[in-house]
Amino acid sequence: MLPIIFLLLFTFPVESLTEKKSLSVVISVPPMSGHVLNMLILGNALREQGHNVTFLLPEYTDYSKGRALCKDAGFPYIPIPVNSSYYEILENANRKGSTLQHMMTVVEEVIFKLHSSMEYFIENNGADFRQWDVVLLSDWFANWFAGNYACDEAMKHLRIVGVAASPVPFTIPLSPSWPFPLVNIYPDMTEDLSFVDRFKLAGTNIVTKPLEGYISSRTISKNQECWDEKYNRYLPLGHAIPLIFTTVIGFEYPKSNLPLVDYVGPFISKKPDPLPSDIQSWLDSKKEKSVVYISMGTVVHTSQKIAQAFYNGIPNDYSVLWSATSEIILDLVKNDDRYLVKSWIPQISALNHPSISLAILHGGAGGVHQALYFGIPMIVIPIGGDQPGNAFKVQYWKLGIHLDHNEITPDDLKQSILKIESGPYRNNAKKMSIIMKNAGGVKRAVELIEFYAAVGYDHLVPAYVKYHWSWIQYHNVDVQALLLAIGALMLYLCFKLIKCMCQCCCCRNAKEKND
Repeated sequence: MLPIIFLLLFTFPVESLTEKKSLSVVISVPPMSGHVLNMLILGNALREQGHNVTFLLPEYTDYSKGRALCKDAGFPYIPIPVNSSYYEILENANRKGSTLQHMMTVVEEVIFKLHSSMEYFIENNGADFRQWDVVLLSDWFANWFAGNYACDEAMKHLRIVGVAASPVPFTIPLSPSWPFPLVNIYPDMTEDLSFVDRFKLAGTNIVTKPLEGYISSRTISKNQECWDEKYNRYLPLGHAIPLIFTTVIGFEYPKSNLPLVDYVGPFISKKPDPLPSDIQSWLDSKKEKSVVYISMGTVVHTSQKIAQAFYNGIPNDYSVLWSATSEIILDLVKNDDRYLVKSWIPQISALNHPSISLAILHGGAGGVHQALYFGIPMIVIPIGGDQPGNAFKVQYWKLGIHLDHNEITPDDLKQSILKIESGPYRNNAKKMSIIMKNAGGVKRAVELIEFYAAVGYDHLVPAYVKYHWSWIQYHNVDVQALLLAIGALMLYLCFKLIKCMCQCCCCRNAKEKND
């Protein structure tokens, strides 16, 4: 036996068994800069491993930031025309008051519109998917693509992998068996659920089922037969195709996990974009932990009230690095040397600078995760979408403070900064930094993608999808009903037996008395 083993080892070198295949990968995400920048980090990491990466991005008539970012990074780029104005959609979303209204506007006017544009592009041979081995998709696109095209002959060979920054709202089947807060719907709900919280969640699960069904049918409209046959009418992401979360359990509430779901932490490049020389020199001239970094994103314009609160609320012993384009902000700080305002700041490099003390953010997952990766506590002022949930978790874990953008005052901001500097927030942020760095990040994501490309993921698909379980099987209703029936029958038989024994005893006593 031993000679045979030695012969095999010398005949088939170990290198040939572990040799990696160079993959052709296509990445498709929404064209907003935050989404693209995150996936560019992943694209660079894949390219460093010898894989060929192409970006397939929707492009609005008045917004082509994705094209510019891909060009600067040296990636092949295929645009998908979207016949809409990006800035008009933003204005419309900003007019929606509540989180639910904002979210439904994003679903209807952004996500569904992007789906239809991509479908038209694919149907008219805009891209030949036979040239690629792996398609990496944002959670905005993964369910739509897998549900509609997984059975297409030209795409059956593809490994489809979804990437998301945080758990999305309408993934109720992804929740564990115990009650779990839906932070996108109830942002102030913690994992320690009261009776009222559990009652609200039970009602929400019932009420949102039709809404989830509507979104599912709109998302997977082209090939519902394939959706039924291949995915048992579940949204594929996390159930039947891999889902990589760029967050960690510890910031997200702990819960049970499906085999195809992995938490790898934020994507942080080994070689992030360097700071422009003027920003670098300005930060280098500041003392350690003496600068407040502000970024409120590009989706919502900073109002006069919020700008004034920032300007008057930050104590004078701090300098401020502010990422903004608003004329309101530029006019407000133009004569103040404490402030440096720039339209574009490489955020990862800025947050990693030793002069940064804390960050003021709108609560988008990307900015929050990046700040925590570097141990930076924060003040979060959410507007809509996933931001309120992120803001509440930041406050719940004592990583920072949550302020209401409608009620913020200069004194609120000042007191929050003083509270952060004197409280446990900085130490907690440092602990979260260790958790995030230990999750593996972009390196772990590349390993998972290479693994799925090599062996697939059918072995990780749960039985309720693979064998088309009904909801009765999934929730074990038939077994529980049978056990209940058996229990009821046993009680009935016991009752009849006891009744019979009592009657016998009574008869015997009566007979003895008669005798």
